[in-house]
Amino acid sequence: MDFISSMPDDILHHILSFTPIKLAIITSALSRRWRHVWCETPCLDFDRYDGAREINQTLNSYRAQKIMSFDLSLPECFPEPQIDSWIEFAMSRMWRRCL
Repeated sequence: MDFISSMPDDILHHILSFTPIKLAIITSALSRRWRHVWCETPCLDFDRYDGAREINQTLNSYRAQKIMSFDLSLPECFPEPQIDSWIEFAMSRMWRRCL
């Protein structure tokens, strides 16, 4: 096992929290060890709009009970009705409420 894969999950989650979620998901292809690490990352950063389907799939696979941050960047003219459910999802798991 390589050095980074031998690190505890908490450290891997911390490292992945600095990357956009799409990049974090890609790490699941590295090995069996990495397959579900991204699902527990405490920060969700959708840095560019990839489509409602991709965001829904990501949120459906996400397993962490607490979220430290939820960043969602969407185009100005966004027709998707799911925005409210995405925000509800994030707020239900926020460990610190934002005012």
